[in-house]
Amino acid sequence: MRASKGRLIVTTSANGLVGAPYNDAYAASKFALEGAVESLAPVVARYGVRTTIVEPGPVATDVMAPRRFEKLRPHDAVENSPYPEPWDFLSRVIGNTGGVQAVEEVGPQILDLLGRDNPPLRFQTAQWARDFVAPKLSADLDGKKVYEASEVYIGLAG
Repeated sequence: MRASKGRLIVTTSANGLVGAPYNDAYAASKFALEGAVESLAPVVARYGVRTTIVEPGPVATDVMAPRRFEKLRPHDAVENSPYPEPWDFLSRVIGNTGGVQAVEEVGPQILDLLGRDNPPLRFQTAQWARDFVAPKLSADLDGKKVYEASEVYIGLAG
């Protein structure tokens, strides 16, 4: 990658920056991946390798298919469950077509990132995802400050 000045693109999730109810294990794995890639990016940038963390919101893949969640439902009706909230939450997420992005929209955006000379450290694939993470990252939505901090504190930004 150093010789070719390649690109490193890692897809995580908007839930790698902002946790969502009943998504704790998923969010934890995405937070960990975000931290690993954010730490690596300034190091490989010294060698001309540009890194982007792609952070979509919900994407209409098989993972989000309602049939998958049906298997997770309690055997009793949800109304009789002592824990109905997760099922209500999942139903709202799956049913919110304004927040679910088509798979066909994500691929071309990743290809576009590969062609950029200076891709951002972070890239959200939908306005919904940008709006979701913006309050947390308002000071550094594209990751430039990560590189600046690396230069100032440890002399690594590239």
